[in-house]
Formats: sequence, C-alpha cells, structure tokens
Amino acid sequence: YALGEQVLRYFSLEKVLCPPKADCDFSASISTKISCQEPQFIHPAFLILFLSTKPTEINDMAKLIELNLETNTTLIVDYLSAIEILKTPPTSVAIEKPGEGNMNAVLRFKYDKQSLILKQSKSFVNKFPSIPAPRERIHTEAQFYQYAGQISGLSEKMPNLRYFDPQQHIIILEDLGEGSDFSYLYQPLQTLSDGDIKDLLVYLASLHGQIWSEEALQAFPNNLALRKLNHQHIFFLPFQADNGFDLDSIQAGLAALAQSYIADEELKAEIEQLGEKYLSQAHQLLHGDYYPGSWIRSTKGLKIIDPEFAFMGHTEFELGVLIAHLLLSGHQANWIESKLDAHYPLLYDEKESRQYAGVEIMRRLIGIAQLPLQMELEEKAAMLRLARKMVLADN
Repeated sequence: YALGEQVLRYFSLEKVLCPPKADCDFSASISTKISCQEPQFIHPAFLILFLSTKPTEINDMAKLIELNLETNTTLIVDYLSAIEILKTPPTSVAIEKPGEGNMNAVLRFKYDKQSLILKQSKSFVNKFPSIPAPRERIHTEAQFYQYAGQISGLSEKMPNLRYFDPQQHIIILEDLGEGSDFSYLYQPLQTLSDGDIKDLLVYLASLHGQIWSEEALQAFPNNLALRKLNHQHIFFLPFQADNGFDLDSIQAGLAALAQSYIADEELKAEIEQLGEKYLSQAHQLLHGDYYPGSWIRSTKGLKIIDPEFAFMGHTEFELGVLIAHLLLSGHQANWIESKLDAHYPLLYDEKESRQYAGVEIMRRLIGIAQLPLQMELEEKAAMLRLARKMVLADN
C-alpha cells in the first residue's frame, strides 16, 4: 500500500482504485493503507505501473509534494535542496499565502530573510474545486515566462522564473514582495493613472508585436484543454438556462436579469462565432487573462503575473478583455480609446475587440466568475444592455 500510494501520486491516477463516489483518502501517511468505502479490485493499470516501476523511481516518488498551507516546511526545504534552489540548510522558515490563487495553489516560502513564490497546478480549479482543470496549465505558464523574457522591456515587468518542475507541476518564481493586485479598481471612484495604463498597453504592444519563428510558434503549447474550459465559462455556460449558477445568491434579481440574454438567440449566435475564433490558433502570443487580478502593484513597480491561459491567438480577444474590465471599473469609453490610440500602435480589428469586450462584461455579470463589483442591479442591467450592443456591433 505504501508503494501503491506513491505510484498513484506519481501518475495522478487517484481514481484507479476507487469509484467516483467513493470516499478515498490519499492524504494519509504513506505508511497508512488507502481506504475506500466500497471494496475494489486493483485496476490492471495499477498493476502495470507497479510492475514496471524501477527502484530508483520509487525514491523519486517519495519526494512528491502537494503544496498548501498545511504542507510540512521540512518537505519544502528538502525539495528545494534537492533541486539546488537552497544551497545550505536555512536557519528559519515559514510559509504564507501571498494572494487568492484562483487557478493554482500558491505559497510564499520565507527563509533567512529571503523568500520565493511556489506555484503548483492541481487537477481542479483552486477557487472552485468542483471544476476539473488540466494540470499542464503550469507548463504553459513556464513557457510564457521563457518566451516573453526574450522580448525587450518585458522581463522587468514580470517575476523571474527560477525553476520549472514538470513532474510535480510546480514553478518557482521571484517573490515580488508585499503588494496587491488591481482589484481595487472595481470599487467606486477608483481609476488607473495615466502612467499605469501606459505601462499596461506598452506591455501588450510589445508582447503582441513580437514576430515569432515558425519553430517557436509550433513549440509553444496550444493550451487547448484549458482554453476549452475557459471557452465554456466565457462563451457558453453563462447563456444556458440549465447552467446551475445561483445568481440570486450573489444579488437578488440577478437571475431574472439574465433570462432575457439566455433566451436571446441572435446574441448567442454571435457569441458562438466569437468563441470559435477564440479556440483557433494565430501568430501572436497572448497573456490570456489580462485583467486587474493579473496586474500587481509591488514594491518593484507594476508587474504582470498568472499567464497560465497564454496561447498563440488573436489580439482582439486580449484587447477585448482589457476594455471590458476598464469599463466595468468605471473608466469612460472615450478615455479608453484615447489611451489605446496613444500607447497601442499595432493594427487590430476594433469592432471585434469591442465584441469580445461585450462578451467578457456579460460573463462577469451573469457567469460564475464574479468580480468584487459595487453595482446596484439597475447598473448591471444598463451594463448588460451596453454589452449586448457591443457584441452585436450596434454603435
């Protein structure tokens, strides 16, 4: 059983011994046998893995860790020492939560007046454990840091990637220090400074304007599994009658407000086309989730984080997401357009970017990925009407 648990952890086959509804405990010590409410025969896949495992691999499996606030610091120290991040044993260690970590488990590891950020993808969305998600998203994030780091001016706008462990789905990043994301923008009377919007747009222009070789384009992960998950929550589920979203628990009357858009076939047909384009490939590297939660105000200035949704795609989607969140946070359309004209010199389809912005607004108001908005129901109704016009390209 001890070896069995290690094999299961290593190959992420937690379900081979237990049926979906069984209560399986895989968090126990490796000296404790795995238990299920229902007796099960050992799956043939488990036997194959067991018999094909080399003794040297067993030792590697024993070092696998799951990152969370309860993780033993000794395990983390041993792990960081094994990969030579720590050269000497630290005299003092501590772990803490640096932020919310919507998609992944994120820890700040503090040692001897230094610190690192450890980030691990799990087989589910960290904020919504009932939603499965591909663990390979952390591989995409590591690749993004490596690609974007080649572009002049971008490396200083992101944390430095210190280490990538594909086996454990872990990346280790430079700690940007104490700071906060830009979610404060959703509060009343909060706006971006001219300097901040310039930095955000110059970053995008540098990223989107990079011309990649055919080899680089092919080598970057298509991230399709995560994009399909994102597609469901942006372009599909918010507009389905049986999506299971309890919108009235968020704000009374919101479910009724959503009904007219759920029944709007013209709107949904346009959104479907936009969704299909989102899933297609193009030649520009996108961050993939460029909104205030991915912008950090740190002691080292404005930084961009969390590119796990990155892919080679169409810039209109990325610009649309940015525009949507600027509108949701109270910035005026004329101001947004003037800043785009001033700091984003690349050609793009303005109509299509507004359409994507409209979809993003709607899914943030009537979908599961809610924002900390301080809006009355009437304000949301007005914003939804505007978003519909944007999607249907109605000036």
